[in-house]
Amino acid sequence: MDVFLHDLNQAYSTGQLTINDSSLLRYLDCAAIEQEMPMTAASIFWHETLYNCNLDRSLQLPFDRYRLSDEHRSGRGISVSFNFGEDLSRAFLTYSSSNGITPEQLLLASYFAFLFKLTNGESDLCIGMNTDGRYKEELMSVIGMFVNAIPLRCQLDPPWSFHQLVEHVKEMFTNSLKYSYFPLQRILAQHPNATKPTFLATSFEFQSYDSTIGKNEVMIGNAELVAVPISINIGEDEIMSKFDFILSIQYDLDIDQLSCTINASLDLFDRITVIGVMAIEMAGGVYCPLSPRDPDHRLHMLVEHTQSRLVLIHHLTNNKFTDNVFSIDIDAVLTANPVESDVDIYRTSNILITPDNIAYIIFTSGSTGMPKAVGRKLAH
Repeated sequence: MDVFLHDLNQAYSTGQLTINDSSLLRYLDCAAIEQEMPMTAASIFWHETLYNCNLDRSLQLPFDRYRLSDEHRSGRGISVSFNFGEDLSRAFLTYSSSNGITPEQLLLASYFAFLFKLTNGESDLCIGMNTDGRYKEELMSVIGMFVNAIPLRCQLDPPWSFHQLVEHVKEMFTNSLKYSYFPLQRILAQHPNATKPTFLATSFEFQSYDSTIGKNEVMIGNAELVAVPISINIGEDEIMSKFDFILSIQYDLDIDQLSCTINASLDLFDRITVIGVMAIEMAGGVYCPLSPRDPDHRLHMLVEHTQSRLVLIHHLTNNKFTDNVFSIDIDAVLTANPVESDVDIYRTSNILITPDNIAYIIFTSGSTGMPKAVGRKLAH
């Protein structure tokens, strides 16, 4: 993009564009380059990496409703954003540098751990990511649409420590980027039984930028160009969303701080679900998903076994719990008028979390008897 903007600015300002051997290389047709690429190694890699992977099966996230196979995608979504803050950003970046991994790899590993938690312990996770396709140094100065979507498959072992997960993701991510030039269409052609690439519906993206030079504004001559934001508002509380669930990380290189945005489809999620899950995570709480599709007696059993101090309910579950269960109607919280409070809203940033704390609780299926609660510590 920098090459294109430089040449555009030169052509706009001077009315001409300098032509030399280097500039001719920059404007090669990317399709011609792709045709010359050796594809054998990449084909073998993706065939082995995705062996027995069900590419047309969506991750079992805690949906509020399901989309039928032939149902139209509305494109309506919700966006929840927050900053990591100085201390947490420093902790992430220190861990990254001291363990020889990139911030992108570390945050991707954290995302897989988060998805493992949200899916009640699904260990074979496959998500999508867009790549710039510039896998060789000589392609950095070539203008063209090299963007390619690739699957990122993480087959984690639940007893792993977080460090083991990070090392696994590092190797997987490095190899996947090495062969990211292999077109998605050819990857899917290796799996003729996969009717739709639904793994792309859950995605990850990482963007680094320097805030001192601005990330959204570019000057061409005397004209100012403003980039279209990632999240396009289509209503007071809605955005345009082409994914079911996507985590977007922004890394400000100037101040060494991280921020996060989660976009979720309103076809599948209620606004309260997204906000509720994020609130529990940020408050240092232990998350245990409850499905409104479960019968009342199972919900009561799960609450009793986990000794839950608080149950977040909404319009589908507000009649499923008795008065002896302490609950908060998140619908009412989101629509209530502002009230005065002496609660310190920044107190959650000082919550002490140790590796021995329980991160989340999942239950066995109960197919062979009573479902059993399994707590996973942050150390794992």
